[in-house]
Amino acid sequence: MAQVVAVVGAVARSSWRELRSLGSFQGNNLLALIALMMAEEPRSLQSSASFYWLIIAALFLFPLSADLLRQVPTERLDLWPLSEMQLAAIRAATLLLNPVLWIALALSIFVHSAVLGLVLAMATFAIQFLARIRLPRANPLRFIPRFPGPLGGLIQNHLRILLSSLDVYFATLFAICAAVYCFFTAHPDPMARVVIGQLVVIFLSTLAQCQFGFDDAAERVRYRLIPLSGAQILLAKDLAWILLALLLTWPFHLLACLCSSAAVLAIGHHTAVRKPVRQNRWRFAEGRLGTVGLLQMFAAMSSGVAASQAGAVAVLPFVCVYVASLWFYGRKWEQETA
Repeated sequence: MAQVVAVVGAVARSSWRELRSLGSFQGNNLLALIALMMAEEPRSLQSSASFYWLIIAALFLFPLSADLLRQVPTERLDLWPLSEMQLAAIRAATLLLNPVLWIALALSIFVHSAVLGLVLAMATFAIQFLARIRLPRANPLRFIPRFPGPLGGLIQNHLRILLSSLDVYFATLFAICAAVYCFFTAHPDPMARVVIGQLVVIFLSTLAQCQFGFDDAAERVRYRLIPLSGAQILLAKDLAWILLALLLTWPFHLLACLCSSAAVLAIGHHTAVRKPVRQNRWRFAEGRLGTVGLLQMFAAMSSGVAASQAGAVAVLPFVCVYVASLWFYGRKWEQETA
């Protein structure tokens, strides 16, 4: 019994640390944008921000529903002197510690929604069951090809990293729903494509502060061994971000989105190089909301509106600002990692 209690206690402590990493969401530009949208809406009407919270809850369901015992390496678990009965007891205990099950129970008791609680519980079991199915070479990120040129490997690697962030999937779901509105509504708002494109860029803007946030010490050393300048390394990571932004914003006002992307990346270089924030995969990105984040959101909306009004003439100043930021912070990165 003591062995079971020791293993379950260690898994519970590790799971609590992982659960606290979900708090990184408070430094995300997405949260500030939703809060601003809610503040502008009349309280007598149902908030349209409920749509955003629904997407966030659905995305959080996957990391929260994961099997807690997966944190123990399989090889180590096989080496422990545990009987089949003890392993079954450990699996049952870790299942009861799953936070989604407690949320489902709270909904059933306090919200009087037994159906919703049952759906959450069944979704948790389904996700854990699918996670146990080990298909050979089932990782879809491996299909991302290597891009041509000396920066191709860095672009490929950072694109895979970005696709392990929940920000991308939130922006994707929003862009799909918005595209359905723009293409299948009889008379959509003329400014809808401009505004929607800027919102998608803002949803991705926190990731523009995280160019080096996913890297560990070994990767930073590897960068210094590559015969590339700091500006080239930063450019490779920016190109991966821009590819995602273009993929999600092409149905909207693409010129305005390009200007917004240039502005967001230029401002995000400050956090990425000078004050990097350590990131966790399969979480929403954490950025510097009070300093860089708010400036990113203002720059994204203002640059997008300017590009939609002035046309291609507005692209040049934002491109120049981006190039200057790339050169300046590329040199700063070289100095700080020398």
